Amino acid sequence: MFLKKRPILFAVFIIILFSWMTYQSLHGPSRFFNFLLTPINLVQKAGYNVYDGARGIIQDYIFLVGVREENKKLKAHIARLESEKNSCIEATYENTNLKKLLGLKDNKTIYVTSATVIARDQTNWFNSVFIDKGSSDGIKNDMAVITPTGVIGRVYKVFANSARVILISDVNSSIAVRFQGSRLEGIIQGANTGLQLKYIPQDTDAKLNDILITSGMDDIYPKGIPVGYITRIIKKGSGLFQYIEVTPFQNLSSIEHVVIVVPSLMAINRGR
Repeated sequence: MFLKKRPILFAVFIIILFSWMTYQSLHGPSRFFNFLLTPINLVQKAGYNVYDGARGIIQDYIFLVGVREENKKLKAHIARLESEKNSCIEATYENTNLKKLLGLKDNKTIYVTSATVIARDQTNWFNSVFIDKGSSDGIKNDMAVITPTGVIGRVYKVFANSARVILISDVNSSIAVRFQGSRLEGIIQGANTGLQLKYIPQDTDAKLNDILITSGMDDIYPKGIPVGYITRIIKKGSGLFQYIEVTPFQNLSSIEHVVIVVPSLMAINRGR
């Protein structure tokens, strides 16, 4: 029934609307017609608000998508720059280290060859590393192994194209050393806790941070190479010697490139 009357109601609405527009054009705004059109105005305003809100949401979504894509590009760019920076740092480190190694090579009286650490001993029997040079490069047992920073050990076993180096921290390692200042001599031995300086009398004035260098008295390590510095001193009661701990100059867990050297006297004998 209502559906049949819809055209009539629509026609009446059109007539009222037309009459209102005619009246306003002749007599100005009418409060009565304005009252009648209030529902229409409310619906129109609500529709506009919904449209405006939807448009804002869509614009915000498009903006966020753009920001997300830009953020991805910036992250990729930052990652690329970080990679390039790390490559430059590594190249600078390698260049500096190689220059120092070349400086050691200039000392013809003790230099044998340079090498790269290729492996570490995975057992608990020895504290040692393996290098990529061997007997074919002139390496022999008990040759000293050093870095530009200091002593790291000696050749323990030689193969044709590689060699095993026992580190100064190994319990089977010992180095004849002297204090760089007082020239007092002693022996550094490897220990489970690091390095220990042996045979320093109780009345000797050893101090923290005193520097120790090779003395050359063991016929293995050339004279005057830095070994480490004193980090702990304990004077034990009635004992003859002090208990002294030493930290090596070279971090033994981060060795990459080394130089194999011999004392000058050994170099002369080797050249005969």
